[in-house]
Amino acid sequence: MGGMCTKKNLTEEEVVNSIFNNFKLSSLDVIYVYEEFLKAVSGKDTSSYTIDSSIFRVFLGKIVDKNEYKESHITFFENLLPNNKEKPVSSIRRIGSILIFLSKGSLTDKLNALENHLNTFYGNKDRNVKDFLSDMIEINTELCMLSFKSNLDAETQKSLGLIWKKHRKQKYLLKLYVLYEESKQLSLKRDLGLTAIKHFLTNNMNMLYGENIRNFLYEEYLEENNPFYNK
Repeated sequence: MGGMCTKKNLTEEEVVNSIFNNFKLSSLDVIYVYEEFLKAVSGKDTSSYTIDSSIFRVFLGKIVDKNEYKESHITFFENLLPNNKEKPVSSIRRIGSILIFLSKGSLTDKLNALENHLNTFYGNKDRNVKDFLSDMIEINTELCMLSFKSNLDAETQKSLGLIWKKHRKQKYLLKLYVLYEESKQLSLKRDLGLTAIKHFLTNNMNMLYGENIRNFLYEEYLEENNPFYNK
């Protein structure tokens, strides 16, 4: 990326990815992780859902692997807990989504868990899908940097802020949503027996992993700022 982290001679993207590459959930299966997470959640609908922070913190101690970034990884999840400015369901949506992506498990198990998570905590309207896609982008950029500041020097933080601009994230969101719309039309046309979101995730789930989100933003940044850059 633009600046360099002289301590390890790594680019900003490599620093962030090195942190996330060590982000393991104790090699636990996605079904187990998600079911355990739900034990900290109570309520009947989006207006009443809450998350018990005490139970959730005990849960974190069980699932986050021991590694040099463990404290930052726990901080990452704690920063996703509700604050006074947002409804608890917003936190539950983000936490559940990233847990599914970080857990072990087959594509089928992850797809089933995501579909259940979306239907329960987001809803099955098109606007809810857009909320989910937007959450995945924010989790892996701004919320990621907020949690891992102690592992990033000031120059790196500044560079990432320049790269993760709102207009680039909106461009990626639009790209994802167009693919979702195409999946929806194809699913209806061919009667594939899959919901639109499940059909979309089956073919495009890799695009929602943090490294791929950040790589897209970085390439867009280079293209905008380097006239000689070719993707």
